[in-house]
Amino acid sequence: METVVQELKKAKTHDEFEDRLEVLQDEIVKAELCFYSFIAIHNFLIDHKAEGNKSPFFWSTIKDALLGEFFVMIGRIFNEDKRSHSVVSFVRYCKVYNSIFSKKQLQQRKKSELTPSDLESYMERIPNVTVSKDDFETIETGIADKKLVYYEKYENIRDKIFAHKDLKTVRRESDLYSKAFINELEELLNFLNKVTQVFWELYMNGTKIDLKKVKYKSAKTIITKDVGEFLKRLSGKVE
Repeated sequence: METVVQELKKAKTHDEFEDRLEVLQDEIVKAELCFYSFIAIHNFLIDHKAEGNKSPFFWSTIKDALLGEFFVMIGRIFNEDKRSHSVVSFVRYCKVYNSIFSKKQLQQRKKSELTPSDLESYMERIPNVTVSKDDFETIETGIADKKLVYYEKYENIRDKIFAHKDLKTVRRESDLYSKAFINELEELLNFLNKVTQVFWELYMNGTKIDLKKVKYKSAKTIITKDVGEFLKRLSGKVE
């Protein structure tokens, strides 16, 4: 029989997992907010050059602020410091405390949601899913690949332009941005959403980790629509 101390320790571990996941998801959403807002404004100004020419310094400041904060957020998400709430530390935590993903622990979590008979029926449909060494290696390899993309291409933009105005780099600012392909940055954000989603599905539903099949939520559509509608209202009021 488990002691009270063991029960409390398990409860604390579960709470910590949910807290860590929530913090990481919040960081990703903030990065998406900056990135997709920047894209929406950038595209709007391309289609409405007259609007942009009325207040060029204002729009330049807004775009730089959004993109600068985006790169800061991405840098923070890939930070390897154990004390940071990064995707690296999150996966490391899941690896150490992988017992919370067991079928037995899932059953304990579902007790508060289902009646005894419904719980029994539900658990019969759940396979004995375990998180293997290969599962973690797949995710860690994916993180390493995306982190390499960030450090090779985008950290330079963050450090040289937004953190420190390097004169040589400023002269080549357009060249730096030409390397920051929208599709690549969007793929990076989508990957981060996949990582948080596979662990949430595993934790809440006992779903086997599969980055290729997981259905994840992106804030792109909501942000693009929200910013687009605001810009339309703004352009209608500007004389």
